[in-house]
Amino acid sequence: LSEYYKSFDTKAALNYALKRYHLSKVTNSSTSRLEALMQLIELEEKDKVKIYYREFLRLNDSLNKTSQKAKNQFAKIRYHSSENKKNALTFKAKATEKALLAEKEKNKRNIVLVVFVLASILTFFFVYIKLQKTKKEKVLAVYKTEKRISEKIHDELSNDVFSLMNTVQFTKVNLEEVLDGLEMIYNQTRDISHENSSIEEGEDFGLGLKQMLWGFIDENCNVIINDLKLDVLNKLDSTKQIVIYRVLQELMVNMRKHSNATLVVISFKYIDSILKVNYADNGIACDLKMLKNKNGLRNMESRITSIKGELNFDVKPNKGFKATFQFKR
Repeated sequence: LSEYYKSFDTKAALNYALKRYHLSKVTNSSTSRLEALMQLIELEEKDKVKIYYREFLRLNDSLNKTSQKAKNQFAKIRYHSSENKKNALTFKAKATEKALLAEKEKNKRNIVLVVFVLASILTFFFVYIKLQKTKKEKVLAVYKTEKRISEKIHDELSNDVFSLMNTVQFTKVNLEEVLDGLEMIYNQTRDISHENSSIEEGEDFGLGLKQMLWGFIDENCNVIINDLKLDVLNKLDSTKQIVIYRVLQELMVNMRKHSNATLVVISFKYIDSILKVNYADNGIACDLKMLKNKNGLRNMESRITSIKGELNFDVKPNKGFKATFQFKR
């Protein structure tokens, strides 16, 4: 109404402005009172305007402070809301990261488990195949030993016994010749026994090896053993002990049969982790090509190869026979 009468009835407009002013106080509406004061300043006389103007300024400042405080409060609320959202996103990101790490760990454990299972299966099959192969090799070794013994008995003993029987049966018996024949058969039997005798392994190996070598000493042949260290030989793996024993035994048997040696020297050398064995005799050495055709040499080579060793021969007809083998102990 004040705005309506302001253009043509200033007194009525002022009256309605005053009523609005008093009503704003009753309703405690600061905004309405501020607008009423603006109307009064515009409509009232100049000498009364100062009172309304001062109240207007005071009320306006108060409203501005309240508004600013509200704005600040809202900004604070908005800041905390933003922080909460940021924290929530951070927490969510960390939770997602933890979930990914947990999933990676789970996958890693699964992979390790699968690898372990596969490795166990492969190991089982490898061990099984190895055991079967070892069992087969043992059976084959027994078969070869039996075959070798059978061939020796047939080719050597049987022929000599048969020849001696014929001599006794169909010719005039010479007791000395018969005794010589029996002694030769006895020596052959002893050699076969030596070749296939059991081997003392472990802590008694060194002494057993020494006794085997000394067993070839007789009135016609002397055997010298240099630097045979029992403490070293007794600690060797049983497979390597057997190889040393059989190879030296084969060399000694060959010496007895073919070389007519009067002296045999066997030397042991220990170079770092290598064990080297040298054999030498002063007999009538046969040609190396002829030697390689014999089963004994092939047996020696296969034995040394089985322990990843080396075997070398130095054969000079009528100048003795030398052999060297070595392996990592």
